[in-house]
Amino acid sequence: MQYAEPPHRVFPFRWIFPLGQFVLCLLLVSIVAELRPYIPYLYAARLSEVITAMNLPGALIQVPVGFLFPDHQIWTPPLLSFQLWRGLSLSIFALVFWWIAGRATEALVAINDRQLAPKIGWMETVTGFLLMAGGATILGGMLSDFSSSRDWGSTRLAAGGGLWALLGSLSVIARFRQWRFRKKHKTII
Repeated sequence: MQYAEPPHRVFPFRWIFPLGQFVLCLLLVSIVAELRPYIPYLYAARLSEVITAMNLPGALIQVPVGFLFPDHQIWTPPLLSFQLWRGLSLSIFALVFWWIAGRATEALVAINDRQLAPKIGWMETVTGFLLMAGGATILGGMLSDFSSSRDWGSTRLAAGGGLWALLGSLSVIARFRQWRFRKKHKTII
């Protein structure tokens, strides 16, 4: 009697990506908060820019929130600096985008094992395409200045744009590969 092999369990990237970025952002925010008296303001600002670049889609969610307030400033709790609050809030707002990238990575790994789970839907594909296009636009826009004096912020935004162009493309590629896999197996059957 021959037993069917159980399906290969895919590593849970949908949880690892968002939780990993959240822990990393909390670590960077805690470094800024704890070492504030000992590090120069410039280094604290750079750590904040790194968190912003890592979580660019979260910044896109936060921008409309600023329009709700009369002075068009993003609300900050009284006991936190703007940099600390931005680091915390952007990492929370970007969790869903990191989750989408994790699901796409799971789907790509599962296709190699001849599985179609998790199935990438159209909403994830369109969101991934928009992230890919927006990230590529930011990357191209920040690097289009060919002068030798690039500032730190534009370099970090270019890196963040490149990161999200890559992460956004994962769901588009996963959807395409799943479509090809289904099409190939329909013709075989």
